[in-house]
Amino acid sequence: MAWRRLLTTVLVALLCGCAVGERHRDPAEVTASVQDAGDQAASAVATVRTAVELLRDDRLAVTVADTTQADSIRVLEQATRTLTTLAPPTPGTRHTRDDLLAAVQQATTAVVAAGAWIAGDRTGSPDQVLAMLAEAETAVSG
Repeated sequence: MAWRRLLTTVLVALLCGCAVGERHRDPAEVTASVQDAGDQAASAVATVRTAVELLRDDRLAVTVADTTQADSIRVLEQATRTLTTLAPPTPGTRHTRDDLLAAVQQATTAVVAAGAWIAGDRTGSPDQVLAMLAEAETAVSG
């Protein structure tokens, strides 16, 4: 009977340790996570911008540019996931997270538009696509 109480106590202690969510994290840790997500998003946008420039100049194959764009979408999805699962402990970190989340959404829209251009939808000029990407990169870079 005593071993059951001990086992129950250990299980409860372990479960309580798991119950500490993101909202209990130090604000500096949350800020670092937000910054990392922003850095990843900025890198993804910059990579697609470079691919569009090289494709425009006939210095890159369409398949490589397409793969680059798809990989960048995955990076932006991860940044979005990071930001949407954080529960910032202070209004300041919450505001920073929300601003960056909006910027990552803007970046995702720009990278999707670049993907359409890469795939052959030439309704916009490469300069327009590059301008969207530059604006998005600035937004996620803060």
